[in-house]
Amino acid sequence: MFTCVDCRSEKGTVLLFDPHRTRDSLSRGWLVEADSLAAWLESWLAGRGHHTDQAVDVARSVTQWTEASSRLYPDTTPSALSAPDAEPQV
Repeated sequence: MFTCVDCRSEKGTVLLFDPHRTRDSLSRGWLVEADSLAAWLESWLAGRGHHTDQAVDVARSVTQWTEASSRLYPDTTPSALSAPDAEPQV
């Protein structure tokens, strides 16, 4: 598992990436561990979080990151996926 901060969010949402949850989609692996970096740091300093012995309880409390799909795949239309300057291949 990997922890990162969403720097686009106002409060710095702390995300947890679990690669084991990505069988059918990468976006399923992204979970919200804390609503803000401040809350995550308080939890970490208090000895709570996925990086402690209480990891089982934390795993139950995290929720799916609802913005994952729109952030990972902002424009998935066929025209956006093709290279604009590419020469057609014959």
